Amino acid sequence: MLAAVNIISARNTNEIIGKKLEEISDKLDILNAKLSYIQDNIIFDKLMKFSEIKSSTLSSIEEAIYANETQRESHIIRLHIMPLRKNFYTLNELLVDILTGFSNKR
Repeated sequence: MLAAVNIISARNTNEIIGKKLEEISDKLDILNAKLSYIQDNIIFDKLMKFSEIKSSTLSSIEEAIYANETQRESHIIRLHIMPLRKNFYTLNELLVDILTGFSNKR
């Protein structure tokens, strides 16, 4: 009789553990979906930042070309090249960050 009670108790415990594991699995699936959504937003944000840097760089290039054509003083031309350096540095950081993110996904 005691053995039968133990068997029934063990079955109930297994069923409860099974249900809890299913609940945990469902919660993990929800968290995984949220994580994917967040990662997609991060990538989108980086792409938007890339687009902004590209636009800023093109404007800086145009200004540097115009300054080179109209000015003869080197310090004025250098002032127009400094934003280009900053943009290329920022772009490099962004691209390294994106590539690191892709490497981490592997």
